Amino acid sequence: MYVPPHFAVPDQNALFDLIEKYPFGILITQSKGSLDANHIPFELDRSKGDKGVLNCHVARKKSLPTPMVSSLSGTTSAMCAAT
Repeated sequence: MYVPPHFAVPDQNALFDLIEKYPFGILITQSKGSLDANHIPFELDRSKGDKGVLNCHVARKKSLPTPMVSSLSGTTSAMCAAT
């Protein structure tokens, strides 16, 4: 994604700190031509990979569309937006 230089944050630790301080995000997936967006908490694991890994858990009782659950179990890409 293109980020204009005046909006860039080159300090990765500052970004990690922000994610840990405000862990709520929107999980966005696509299934059968439509987008699904769900607000859930995320946990950052700084130790995995060069950019960290975001983990999340969705309770079974949360009413998620079946296509979203199916897409997450496959190889479909997902995106998290900070809120």
